[in-house]
Amino acid sequence: MIKFLKGSSDKFRLPKVKNIKKNYDVVIHIGAPKTGSSALQKFFVENATTLNKLGFYYPEHKLDENGVSGGHSDLALKLIDKKDDEAKKQFDALMQKAKKADKVLFLSSEAFYIRPQAVASLVKGLRCKIISFFRDPIEAINSNYNQGIKRNFSTASPEQFCSRLLREHTSFYTGLIFNQWIQSFNKDDVDVYGYDATLFKQFPIQEVFLNSLGVSSKEISAHFNIENKVVNRSYSYTALELKRLLNHALDQKAHHFNHQLDWFLQGISDKSEDQSIELSALVEAPTLEKLEQHFREKTQQCLEKVLVKINPSFLQPPAKVDKSSLPHKAVTFCKMFEIIEVLKDEKPDLYTHLESQVSVQLKNNTIGADASKLADLFNIEYRKASDSSPWFSNAIMTKMPEFKLEDFLREIAYVAYERGEAKHAQALIEKAREIRPKGPFIVKFSDKLRAELGSYSQITK
Repeated sequence: MIKFLKGSSDKFRLPKVKNIKKNYDVVIHIGAPKTGSSALQKFFVENATTLNKLGFYYPEHKLDENGVSGGHSDLALKLIDKKDDEAKKQFDALMQKAKKADKVLFLSSEAFYIRPQAVASLVKGLRCKIISFFRDPIEAINSNYNQGIKRNFSTASPEQFCSRLLREHTSFYTGLIFNQWIQSFNKDDVDVYGYDATLFKQFPIQEVFLNSLGVSSKEISAHFNIENKVVNRSYSYTALELKRLLNHALDQKAHHFNHQLDWFLQGISDKSEDQSIELSALVEAPTLEKLEQHFREKTQQCLEKVLVKINPSFLQPPAKVDKSSLPHKAVTFCKMFEIIEVLKDEKPDLYTHLESQVSVQLKNNTIGADASKLADLFNIEYRKASDSSPWFSNAIMTKMPEFKLEDFLREIAYVAYERGEAKHAQALIEKAREIRPKGPFIVKFSDKLRAELGSYSQITK
């Protein structure tokens, strides 16, 4: 299906793609998450008129003040929420507009990524091309840790995040999910490109994607002005640590203020001169080694059928791991204080809201080991009421009203294990396993503790 262009003296050559406009009715870009989707979606929506002239109908969507959007997530989220009838109605309306204009419907959203069967049902009877990017799993882990703090109110340290990751389902990082896409579509209709910094030095990601649509280099040069800027980059290390601290106190339902905080920290990060921090500096060496062993071989196997091979070195482990180090804690804290001062000056309403939230949580003693730092940042008087940090973050507490008994047991077991109480953790997780014998995390955690401590029956005798 894919042949390489001839006659180029450059290091890499983009593949020659069969005519998309003649062979497909719809093209869907599915992400994956943290692979430049925001930059692509900004490019697509700003060049929708030009794409239309070249034969593609890209429906309009909004961008926030940092140029970030979810693409066509309004449609994709209906599939996630299992509102299939509503999704079908919306999709059919878009498809009708595209057909009336004699265009290929072109959609983009990371929210499609985990719903291959639902997407297949949505486009049933149509010729559909699936396009995705995939990131080196170790890079993806670092980026998704950052994203969890940015958007999902995580308070975990990198070590906690990675330790838990090694015990949980990992198809998100290994590319195993592409097997489901192949099963739901023909493998020739699923193309995965490497999210490859080495490649992007020669070809910006926008050009790689346009090439995947069958747009020629000549057409790209004639019709598009590509600014190779990063959109929705990860937070700088200082902004990330500040957000992790604030997540202890934020009200997750205060959407307006949370969006304001994200936009503010994103703007700070985009201007930051902080050097990027590699995962090797964030976690212990044994943890990094386990991650390398756990992911790289599986990833290469999973992508063998779908990866468009441009850079032979993509996904190969680095010959030498760069040794980066974290900045001194005092330096980071001073920089966080500077950010808070800027926020107080530029967004006083947001500052007042955050100050109030921190004050409430300090009084309730729910912040734990980071309480003193937050108190200092907002100049709040604070006396530590107890040496014991809280067992659960606000994020977990918010979900607890929906928990069943086995969910409580699972979470308590995990925290007990993290605090060094392995035997107590095992007693709790074994009880959870009795109630939910097929729970993926429960079973894996139980098996891990059995391996570490021996079978549960032996320990309790």
